[in-house]
Amino acid sequence: MLDHKQWRDKQDTVRIETDHHEFECSYFEEGSGEPVTLFVHGLPTWSFLFRNAYDAVDHAIIPDLVSYGYTKHLGPGGYDRDMKVQEQFLTNFLDKLGLD
Repeated sequence: MLDHKQWRDKQDTVRIETDHHEFECSYFEEGSGEPVTLFVHGLPTWSFLFRNAYDAVDHAIIPDLVSYGYTKHLGPGGYDRDMKVQEQFLTNFLDKLGLD
C-alpha cells in the first residue's frame, strides 16, 4: 500500500481545457492493457481514496477532479465545482488520454 507521499510521487499530469477553464490534471495510473478501469472519487475527496483498491484491476486510471487533490486551475478566475464542469473535465480527460 502506498502512503500519501508515494502516491503523489507516482501521479502524472495532463493539461485539460473545458469551456471556461484550463487545468493541470493530476492522475494516478498503474498497469497496462485492456480493459482500463477508471476510478472516480466523490466530493470532497481525491484519488488517494482508492489506494487500497486500484491493484484489484490490471490497468487503473484515477484522476483528481477539479479543485480536489493536486489538480490545479490555470489562468484567471477560480475553481468551479459545478457538476457540469466536473463532467466536461472528466470527458475531456478521457479524450486527452485517448480512452472511450
